[in-house]
Amino acid sequence: MNEKQITKLIGASIFAVLFLWGVYVFSGYYSQWQEKKAQQEQHTREQMAEQYMSSYTEKLQKTLEKAGLEGVEVSYQYDKYSGSTPEYDEYGDYPFSYSVEFTCVKLDEIYNENKSYKEVCNYMKPAYDILQTSRVERKFLNYKNDRNVVVYTNVSDKMDIKTKAGWYILTKEGDDEYILTDSKRQQLYADEAEEDDYDDADEYEDTDENDEDDSDASGGPVIKAGGRLTGESDSKDTSDSDSDTTSSMNTQKKKKYDPYDVYDYDDPDDFADEWADEFGDGDYDNGYDDAYDYWEEKNR
Repeated sequence: MNEKQITKLIGASIFAVLFLWGVYVFSGYYSQWQEKKAQQEQHTREQMAEQYMSSYTEKLQKTLEKAGLEGVEVSYQYDKYSGSTPEYDEYGDYPFSYSVEFTCVKLDEIYNENKSYKEVCNYMKPAYDILQTSRVERKFLNYKNDRNVVVYTNVSDKMDIKTKAGWYILTKEGDDEYILTDSKRQQLYADEAEEDDYDDADEYEDTDENDEDDSDASGGPVIKAGGRLTGESDSKDTSDSDSDTTSSMNTQKKKKYDPYDVYDYDDPDDFADEWADEFGDGDYDNGYDDAYDYWEEKNR
C-alpha cells in the first residue's frame, strides 16, 4: 500500500469517526430536546389541571357557604397515591387525581353549644345535599389532537369535614335518612333511630276492645315487641316467629347504618380490597389490614 492510499484510508477513518461522533452528539441533543419538550407539555397539562381545581374548589366553597355552612374551607392537593396512574390512559387522555378536603370549626361550636350530634347533623344536611349536586367526579379538559386532560376530584358521596376536635362524616341512606359518624367509623347520630323509637311507641292503641280481649292475670294488656297486643295463650306459639322477625330487623338496621356497606361483602378480602384506600387515608397497603379487621369485627 503506497503513501497515497494510506492517506486516503486515514482520511476516511477520521471522517467516519467524526460522522459517528456527530450522530452521537446530535442524538443526545435531540433526546434532550425531546425530553424538554415532553416536560414542557406535561407542565402545561399540570397547569390546566391546577387551574381547574383552583376554580372548582373556590366555587364549591362559595356554594357551601350559601348553603349555611359558615367558615367552611375547601382545599385540594395532588393525590400522590395515584402515582401508578400512567402518563396517559387507554384513550390517550392525561389523568390527574386530586384529593379535596373540607374543614369547618363551626361544627365544634355547634356541638359545644348544644351538646348534641343531632344538631351537628342537621347543620350539615343542607350543605351535604348541595355537595351532591355540585360535586364533579371527573372533568375532561380539551388539550390537543383530540386528547384531554382528565381531572379526578375524588369527592365521594360522603361529606368528610375536619374540625379542631376531629372529623365529622355525613352519609345518606335513601331519600331522607342521614347518618353521622366520626373518623373511627363510630356512629354518632342517625335520623331513623329516633323515628323507629317513636313509631314503636305509637303502634299500640289503647282501646276498650283490646282491654277485653287481651289481658294478663292482673287484667292488664300484654304488649309484645313491635306494639302488637296478644294474650298469654298465643305468646308461646309465636315466640320463634317474633324472634326471627326481630333478628331480621336487627340485621337490616346494621346493614342500613354501616357507612361502608360491610354487610354486603361475604369475604373480608373483597371488602378490604375495595376499602383499603379509604381506611388508609389513601394508602392501600396501610389501610388493607384495618379494613380486614373492620369486616371481621362487624361480622362476628
